Amino acid sequence: MYAVVKSGGKQYRVEEGQRLNVERLGAPDSEVQLAPVMLVDGDTVLATPDQLKGATVSARVVEEVKGPKINAFTY
Repeated sequence: MYAVVKSGGKQYRVEEGQRLNVERLGAPDSEVQLAPVMLVDGDTVLATPDQLKGATVSARVVEEVKGPKINAFTY
């Protein structure tokens, strides 16, 4: 079973127990709800808004990671 979720203007394919790097969502150790776009369970595919009404995808924020520092100069 996997789902396609939307977060920060991008879509990601996720499975249960998977770690995912996304844009800032909240404080560490907090629960967040991601908007499902599609759910696939074997031969069953849920993709329309009516089918996805009751579907939820929840995640836990593990940590906040910062990228490399970028030094730029303007002359």
